[in-house]
Amino acid sequence: PALPCPALPCPALPCQAIAHLSGSCFFDLSPRNTDGHYPGKAVAMLLHMVFKVAKTMAPSVIYIDEVAKVFVSDKKKAKEFGGQEPFSRIKKELLRELKGLAPGDRVLLVGCSREPWLAAKKDEKVFMGAWSKTLHMPLPDYAARRLIWPGLFARHGGKLAYDFDLSTLAQLSEGYAAGALDAVVSGLLTPVRRERLKKQPIDIPEILHWLCRVQAVPQEVDEALHKWADRTPALAAIKGAAADKAAAAAGGGSKKGAKDEKT
Repeated sequence: PALPCPALPCPALPCQAIAHLSGSCFFDLSPRNTDGHYPGKAVAMLLHMVFKVAKTMAPSVIYIDEVAKVFVSDKKKAKEFGGQEPFSRIKKELLRELKGLAPGDRVLLVGCSREPWLAAKKDEKVFMGAWSKTLHMPLPDYAARRLIWPGLFARHGGKLAYDFDLSTLAQLSEGYAAGALDAVVSGLLTPVRRERLKKQPIDIPEILHWLCRVQAVPQEVDEALHKWADRTPALAAIKGAAADKAAAAAGGGSKKGAKDEKT
């Protein structure tokens, strides 16, 4: 599947979790990870070897970060991505290897993108058609943040006080990705700070001091992700069916009203 998601400190974490929970081998084919390796036409051998080994050592997860940039055919735009080799160099062989995958191979390809709209116009059609599923990973809402904060503190060896104002903290952390919140807690709970938790409990100003060090996801970026997700085949079909149903209901209501008026 493709995973359009907001900016995360480590977007590979969900894919590594998939590999860990399923007991799969993990392969990272991200352009920045493979940049400088197998230059030129040798990249075909790289793709062939990775997919062949993935099938042999199945179950396997193949991960590609910034996957939308792989499908960008505009050379001028591609130069802005940086790197020694163009991101799109694996596109042709990637699509070829994908066609050769069968359910019995037990190989899962997962692509992540913070900016899926970069694959525009003709590139968008190819990009969307390459995946069997597209999952939008939105920013955590208020209810989710109330659950995430205590969980993160427990994960990093800390604990919030019983009377801690969790509601206010959840409100103040709106617009931050879960990975950013994890970075805040990780930076705050140093070994020295954990030793002083009983005498000096954590308060909101202390958390805000660390929260200011991470970047929130801009509202326009979050809105752009939602709009892009609405254009994916699955959501477009659902919304189209809902619109047709509403139109049919409205049409039926108008016809009934006209019949009653005639009567």
